[in-house]
Order: sequence, then structure tokens, then C-alpha cells
Amino acid sequence: MRKGLTLVELLVSVVMFLIIIAAVYSFFISFLNQQTFQRKKAEALKETRIAFRVLEDDIRHAGFGFPKSSPCKDKGLCLFFVEDNCDYHNEQFCKTGTDRFFVADGWKIIKDFTLDGYPDGNITNIDYELLASSKFSAKVLYYSDGDDFIVVDRLDIDNKTDVVNHKADDIVAKKGIIVCGRTNNGGRVGQEGRRIEKIISVSSGWELKFHSLENPLDYKNDCSGDRGIVLPANVWYVREKDGHYWLYRNESPVLQDVEDFQIHVGYDFDGDGVVEDSEWINAGSLPDDASYTKLKFFWFEIKKVFYWKGKKYQVDNTLRVEAFH
Repeated sequence: MRKGLTLVELLVSVVMFLIIIAAVYSFFISFLNQQTFQRKKAEALKETRIAFRVLEDDIRHAGFGFPKSSPCKDKGLCLFFVEDNCDYHNEQFCKTGTDRFFVADGWKIIKDFTLDGYPDGNITNIDYELLASSKFSAKVLYYSDGDDFIVVDRLDIDNKTDVVNHKADDIVAKKGIIVCGRTNNGGRVGQEGRRIEKIISVSSGWELKFHSLENPLDYKNDCSGDRGIVLPANVWYVREKDGHYWLYRNESPVLQDVEDFQIHVGYDFDGDGVVEDSEWINAGSLPDDASYTKLKFFWFEIKKVFYWKGKKYQVDNTLRVEAFH
């Protein structure tokens, strides 16, 4: 005679089945959580890589449009400026402890010298003649006593009216500039980066008004007279917006929830062809002999945070860009 399951056996089977289902469900939820966490982390890294791609393009094209005879092209360092001065500013301007990076806006110059206003290389013979005769920089006529503005001789640094906007605005408000001066005995070029708040036409030229939270120009004496020149530049920095810190390019937010933005540069000071650990220099401590010919690479680091289940996590991403000579 065949016997069925007793009630006790049935209850035990049900309990065991429920335990197995609970274990499988727990594993499944844990797997989904881990997948979601890794996806958020991957998205954060992807976002930093996109920001780095734009930054790298700015660096790669900094020298485009500037002929070799340009006073900044042949000295090199005038194509960029690194600054770690956010400790001096209100945090509404830039985050304390982070760096800023100014890089000459070579893309804009190339756009001016194409027929349709885009960087596609359609430069005419007349354009080449203009390229050859252009100085590609504005001359500093004088500096203000309060260091909050300078006066330059022109805004159109390439002697060509912009194709798209039909006006001479190579140097524009709400962007940055690089102020360059003389070279010292070590070959170092005196230069500084500043953001422009507004531009005013004056009798002698154009007044470039700096943002009120900018610190004074340190190279003012070195850049006096004919030695002071100005290039339009894009500026990268970290700033607070709507309760989050963003990495900015000029006035446009590029990357959200940036914890830190640090810049180092690598120099081959001893000329052995290798950049030693001691030759990795912080943004604000370049020595006098940091000449352009010794510069080997830029090193950028972004620390970005993301949130998961009420907790804050951080991802680090770095970018190395070889120096352009």
C-alpha cells in the first residue's frame, strides 16, 4: 500500500522551499544592487572621460591659428596657464583647494579663417596672407592701479572679422584671457590667467574688466610697456551651483559633483629624457627654470562623487596629455 506525505513532512518541505526561495531572492537582489552600483560608478567614470575629452581638445588646439612668429607661440608657455589660487576666493567663485587651467583658444582662430566659420581647414589664399600679417595678440596699453582691469589696443587679434557673428570679438566677455610678459634668464615666461566680467570701449582701446573676486596681477611690472600681450583663453575651474560643485568651462557647467580638480605638470629639468617623481610640479609652484622646452606633459585629476542608497561614493580619473612643442 502506497503512503503519501504526512503533514509534518509537507510542512518541512514547504519551509525548506521557502528558505531556498528566500536565499535565491536575496542573492538576486544583492546581484541587482551590485549591478546598479557598478553601473552608477561606470556612468560617473564615463562622464569624467567626456569632460576630459573636451579639455584635451582645448589643449591640443591651443596652438592652432597662431603662426610660429607669434610672440606666444614661439615661447610656448603663453599658450596655457595653471593656477591653484582658489584658496583666495569666495567659494561661490571656485572651490577652495582646487586648481584652474587657462588655455589659449586656438579653435576660435581657426574658425575665423575658414569660409563657413567651422574648423574644417577651408582657408583661402587671402586668408593665408592675413594669417601671415596678423600679430595674434592684443597689446597691453596700461594696467589699472587697483589691478581689476587692463586696457588693450584691440579685441580682434587676427585682423579678421568673425564669420559667424560679423564682429571682431576674439577676446570676449564671460571668458578668460592669458596675460603674457617677458622671459626671465631661465626662459620662463611671466603669464597669468584671468576671467573677464565685461568689456568697455574707451578712447585709447578696450578695457577688460576682471571679475571682482580675481586676485591682483602678479606679473604687472614684468608685463609693462611693449612686453605685455593678451590672448583669448578658455578657463576650467570648479564652482558651486544649486548645491553641487561643477567643473566649469568658461561660464558653462561641464561635470556635476566634482570633489576635486588638481593639475600637475611634468618637466625634464635635468635633460635626461625622463621625468622623475621630483620633476612632477604642482600647479602653483613652477620654478624659474620651468622653460617651455623642458615641459613634457600635463597631468589632470578629477575626483567625482556619486550617491547610492543615501551614501556618497567617489571615483578618481586622471588624464595625461603630452606637451605640444
